[in-house]
Amino acid sequence: MVDLALEGRLYIPIEAGTRTGIMVAVPLAFHFSPTVRLDTGVFVPILFYDPTRSVISFPLHLWLQASDRVAVGPITGVQISNPGGTTLVPLGLGLNYGASSTADLRLWVLFPDVKGDGATRTFGAGVGVEARF
Repeated sequence: MVDLALEGRLYIPIEAGTRTGIMVAVPLAFHFSPTVRLDTGVFVPILFYDPTRSVISFPLHLWLQASDRVAVGPITGVQISNPGGTTLVPLGLGLNYGASSTADLRLWVLFPDVKGDGATRTFGAGVGVEARF
């Protein structure tokens, strides 16, 4: 089974030097079995810097159900900055908790670009909430 969606996001600057932005996306979820799902799609964030920066992102998130509410898995993909520019390959580990049938809580640890020398010196963590309507 395949799930297809349309997604929109608004980035609100909360850190010095950051800017407002938007993102449009077409996420896909491939359900290979009740315990294995691959999330991918096309994500296009547009950040309003001077000049405007854009990225095309193709995530690959493999979710393995550990229980009826908890899934874990590797997070990777490809991000192309200002098409024709820099290519990044993120790598990390995610944890997804199904809080209800319409909401998930996600946590992850991520290296934003694992290619090249010293690429694993930079890493981050994040949290997100997904609400489905």
